[in-house]
Amino acid sequence: MAKFEIGDKVRMPGVPFIVEVLEIGTCEEAEHDPDDCEYGGETFRFTDPESGEDDWMHTAEFERV
Repeated sequence: MAKFEIGDKVRMPGVPFIVEVLEIGTCEEAEHDPDDCEYGGETFRFTDPESGEDDWMHTAEFERV
């Protein structure tokens, strides 16, 4: 079972911005370097509030708000 669902609002502890989960994937699907998969395989896509571009991060680094 995925940690988050599409539409969840999440944030990285200590970081003030909140992002919306747009897609759930795996580290391999997001084309991360295998060495960057240290946080586990589950990732999610969101729109970076600073750049306005889509990005992928590991769900283990974020918490639901």
